[in-house]
Amino acid sequence: MANLIKGSAFLVAVDDDKLSCQLDSTITMSQDMESEDACKSIDGVKSFRWADDTAGQKSWEVSGSGKVEDTDTTTKATLRALVEHWRTSDDPIEVSVGTNDPNLAFVETYIGTAQITSLTANFPANGSATYDYTFTGKGALGHTVTPKV
Repeated sequence: MANLIKGSAFLVAVDDDKLSCQLDSTITMSQDMESEDACKSIDGVKSFRWADDTAGQKSWEVSGSGKVEDTDTTTKATLRALVEHWRTSDDPIEVSVGTNDPNLAFVETYIGTAQITSLTANFPANGSATYDYTFTGKGALGHTVTPKV
């Protein structure tokens, strides 16, 4: 059986600051498919053919959730800082998702420029306050795997 990498080995960072108290994260990579429009039949008989779509535009996003901590910071690594950036700026952020486990023999990183497209603050009657985020990529998503020396 192959060695499995734990999900907890990967952390999300914004502008090189790791998001505090992360619960989960997901990178979604998508590619649109472009279909050729079918021609109308000339003789009234509809001809059948298999779709042969071509690759279209690619996109990516990083989403996840974390616990709200009582931290006042100027970094973009807490809900408070993410909300303030979203409220006051249209500037993109640098997002990375990478391994943070010293026991791995490699460092794997996904990185790119993104826009904060969604923030949700959850304040339940019982339990900890949490937040959910979505960062939508602007341009290409980079990916590196580098052996540790």
